[in-house]
Amino acid sequence: MKHMKKRISCMILTATLLAGGSLEYAVAAEEQQNVSEIVTEEQVEIQSEEIVPQEEMVQTEEQAAATECQVVLETYTDGKLDEEHIGGTLTADKLSGHSGEWVTLTVKANHGYVFQRYDTNTDNLVTIDNNRFQLNEKFPTVVVKAYFTTREPGKDEVFFDDFGGEPGATLPGGVHISNGELVVDIPEGQGSNFYEPAIDWSQVSAQEGYRISVDVRRVTQTSGTMQIAFRGGEQSTQRYVVAINSQGSLMLRKIDGTNVELKKAAFQLTDQYAHIEVTVVKNEVRVSANGQELVAYTEQNNWGGMTPKVQLWNMTQGASMGFDNLLVEKICEKKPIEVVTIYNGQEDLEHRAGTAVSDVAEAKAGDTVTLQTIPKAGYRFKEYQVEGMESLSIVDNKFVMPAGEFEKLRVNAVFEDDTVREAKTFYVDSEGGNDQSAGTSEKEAWRTLGRIKEQNLFVPGDRILLKCGSVFRGEQLAFQGMGSAEQPIEISSYGEGELPRLEGNGEVENVISLYNQQYIHINRLEITNLDQKYNQNFELNGSNNQEKALRAINVSIRDFGTASDIRIEDCYIHDINGNIKSKWNGGIFFDVKANIQNGTLTGVPSKYDQILISGCTFERVDRSGIKLISSQWCNQWEKNDPGVPVNWYPSTNVVVRDNYMEKIGGDGITVRDTDGALIEHNLVRDCRYQNTGYNVGIWPFEAANTVLQYNEAYETHGTTDGQGLDCDHASSNSVMQYNYSHNNEGGFMLIMGGYPHTGATVRYNISQNDRDKTFEFAQGCPKGTMIYNNTIYSDQLLERGVFFLSNTGAGQGVNDTFAFNNVFHYPEGQKFYGGETQNLTTYMKLYNNAYTGGIEEFEGDDNPLKAEDAGLTAPGTGPEVNESKTAVTGSSGALDGYKLEDTSVLIDKGITVDEAWKHFGGTELVDGRGMSPRNLFEQAKNGNSIDYVMGNNFPQINGVGYDKDFFGNSLADGKPDIGAAEFLASVPEQPDPEQPDPEQPDPEQPNPEQPNPEQPNPEQPNPEQPNPEQPNPEQPSPEQPNPEQPNPEQPSPEQPNPEQPKPEQPKPEQSKPDGEKPNGQTAQKPSKGESVKTGDPVVVTGLILLLIVSGGIIMICFCVSKRNRKTANRKEN
Repeated sequence: MKHMKKRISCMILTATLLAGGSLEYAVAAEEQQNVSEIVTEEQVEIQSEEIVPQEEMVQTEEQAAATECQVVLETYTDGKLDEEHIGGTLTADKLSGHSGEWVTLTVKANHGYVFQRYDTNTDNLVTIDNNRFQLNEKFPTVVVKAYFTTREPGKDEVFFDDFGGEPGATLPGGVHISNGELVVDIPEGQGSNFYEPAIDWSQVSAQEGYRISVDVRRVTQTSGTMQIAFRGGEQSTQRYVVAINSQGSLMLRKIDGTNVELKKAAFQLTDQYAHIEVTVVKNEVRVSANGQELVAYTEQNNWGGMTPKVQLWNMTQGASMGFDNLLVEKICEKKPIEVVTIYNGQEDLEHRAGTAVSDVAEAKAGDTVTLQTIPKAGYRFKEYQVEGMESLSIVDNKFVMPAGEFEKLRVNAVFEDDTVREAKTFYVDSEGGNDQSAGTSEKEAWRTLGRIKEQNLFVPGDRILLKCGSVFRGEQLAFQGMGSAEQPIEISSYGEGELPRLEGNGEVENVISLYNQQYIHINRLEITNLDQKYNQNFELNGSNNQEKALRAINVSIRDFGTASDIRIEDCYIHDINGNIKSKWNGGIFFDVKANIQNGTLTGVPSKYDQILISGCTFERVDRSGIKLISSQWCNQWEKNDPGVPVNWYPSTNVVVRDNYMEKIGGDGITVRDTDGALIEHNLVRDCRYQNTGYNVGIWPFEAANTVLQYNEAYETHGTTDGQGLDCDHASSNSVMQYNYSHNNEGGFMLIMGGYPHTGATVRYNISQNDRDKTFEFAQGCPKGTMIYNNTIYSDQLLERGVFFLSNTGAGQGVNDTFAFNNVFHYPEGQKFYGGETQNLTTYMKLYNNAYTGGIEEFEGDDNPLKAEDAGLTAPGTGPEVNESKTAVTGSSGALDGYKLEDTSVLIDKGITVDEAWKHFGGTELVDGRGMSPRNLFEQAKNGNSIDYVMGNNFPQINGVGYDKDFFGNSLADGKPDIGAAEFLASVPEQPDPEQPDPEQPDPEQPNPEQPNPEQPNPEQPNPEQPNPEQPNPEQPSPEQPNPEQPNPEQPSPEQPNPEQPKPEQPKPEQSKPDGEKPNGQTAQKPSKGESVKTGDPVVVTGLILLLIVSGGIIMICFCVSKRNRKTANRKEN
């Protein structure tokens, strides 16, 4: 019966923890069973002691969703799929379950192999911690991969045993090996038992330390205690140990006649392996479990004379203890290495002349260290200088770490000016060229791209031109050299005919590859990479490539500093059947690599500045269209990129503009690891065209101050995501404005709450007939989310509601989210909330929204406006298919059905952002624009959500404005309207001054109610001194183009049609204007409460005023009265 109670107790403890309960609660549950553990004289009862709880798991208010998920397990050995499980095995406690349930994994390496890591098919959105993960409805099938590798002995290794072979000596009684695991039991009549391997400790000197690492678990369900001894005396009763028990404690103890607790932390011994490391250096010991340091202790008595030792103890009768992968390593003293670039006798902090790095950040005496230098254009490496060690020899960029009494070895890499040849133009002709020719004229053109790679070095101002009509098959375009700010290197085409076509044919991973280069301009090329091994028809969900990465263009830097001005323009990228299981292949990709040693970023911090991708067409590309930048210098969440330290060194001045995408296997455009990126005037359609599981048209991830505007996204496929737009994880202060989203299967907008995320702003967009749900909050609602002045139209009921919330247990919590001034136009019967409706009811803050089309006003809205007809001109008439390759925006005229009629009930019914902030309880608005996403998130944890909205603290990006509605109309004057459109009364053309309009006062006879122009009214700017909000017609402003300049939406000979290659593009840092009227004039909204002025007043004199005839006065009064009546009627409506 006693053993039965123990089993029940253990099951209660395990079930409580697996359900997400705290250790305190679990121990309490166990104590209720009155279970006592057998305790020897060397053990200490801990049941009555206070237990430090482990971090509690985030809880979902509601029960797990009904969505069933499947789990697929795969093992890989030495990088290859291992269906025979040669390297090891992977099992799970369940292979199916519902969203929200937890799955526990067990991984076991075979003899001669070691387990490396887990991976999944979710791009780390489903994370595995301590061999456990949570099922998520976004991933109906989760593929878990366990990677094993052949074990290679480390150079500092003293002892290793994975217990997969025969024991080297006779094992003590009660100790045996079973299935590659050392099991320690306690024979009858004994209070404890241990195993001690034979280790040659002479390899560890007194000045060196050592590390013991071992995997431990309890083999049975019986609670118990085990110990790892790391110091010992002549008798086994003398030892320093790490003790771990089933009740949730990890203790550092000294046993020497007495049993003294030195340190304690919360950690539980379970039937799942835990990786324990004990590091001893001189008189200090540190203990970590599963990679997390738990205790540290400094011994003041030289360890009581006890020497290095390893003993694996079981302290509980009837509770078998298992041990595996026992490793002992010596720790040698290493000293840091600092490499510094020197130019003109001074440290080159900005790395303008070049960079230099070492392959290791620290080394011990006798280690070989390798150096690398990267000169920038116009400079060259001269020599190395080792401070204080002039005799140290560096040959072929290598040296041996010297011994000696020094704290740090500093190596100076000296750069100097270089003489650069004059720029040249190089020609390549696949038909008539010859690689033996000079390549510097059309008649002496090279023939292959390989000849470009063989060229020694290209210099600033060089041009590499490929002949139109040429086809290069199975070749890669790569070269050495880089341009300068004044003279970039250009890669383009020459001649007439079809663009030169670079066909990768699956023979090269990257058709164009740039590495550690800058000031490169690529334009007017056609690129494909179609592997004949896989399906080539690009039917919906028809791809069968799940293994081979293929790309058009890949740009990468490492230890480079800042790589500037890389442009890719007017290229046609199509037919790339890449790996649909990997996001980072397909069209155009940028990345930044780093050297990570002992969990620390080393080398030269690197990023990009001034990237422009413009005017390109992407068709039939798997899996992604554009992704930039993946930077290891920018990880903002440990789970996002395990093993990469959290850091923030973002790329800047990134612009993605005027691109067209169709039939993209996964995501269309993603920017990440950026600050202030601008994505505008892109048209993406048919994204997630392959069975990739979850994708969106356009979105930022792990980015700060991003603006997405004037984009069109439609027909994104799938409902696990499947939206047109997304504000994604680990971001801050994203702005989504002036976009047109329609007919996307997964809805309009996704907002992610799984990783740190703050300040998403969705404003002045139009969504038409997006399906399934309109807004989705996945894994929680980020703080500071504000949704306002959007017009949402649907002609059908959405099954999952207007707002949908799911899987919050896997995220960072549900926070107050704010929506106001929106138009919700749905049929009768449309439900407002879906998914975790109780959370939405609690945290969704609604105010002053309009409900029309049949949907009932939502009871949670504090000030709803319900109208059968809200006064939209013709809602639902926006284009469903765009036959052009240019995004439909407000200035196109195609969406005028969403403008307001002059009788609309929405006019003047809105509130300002500041008024909304105050209404929702704002007290002190935080400006987070200068913070990293992680830092802003951490600060917001302790604040109110409303104080972390963006408010009017918009990202400062050149050319980007926030003072217009969807159609480009000014928001400067008066009270805002509800929805994406701001009503403007039409302004009649000004009549000929020589023939006054009968209904308009004679320009030479001012209206008595209108102030004399010579004495301006304070509310009306003097015509001779134009108001900045109403530009002088003779001096056009950015909001009012000069009529002599062509409208950007209407190409002129000076501004090519976006469908045609453009010889010149706007600078990356400048936004493309939008919102202009077709005639080039920007309409101005009249001040509220004033009559609409029909013409500019003309300066007149007091003498003319005395000569006004009575008939003129009557006519003036009649006109003014008529206009005032119109204005009054409009405001009443």
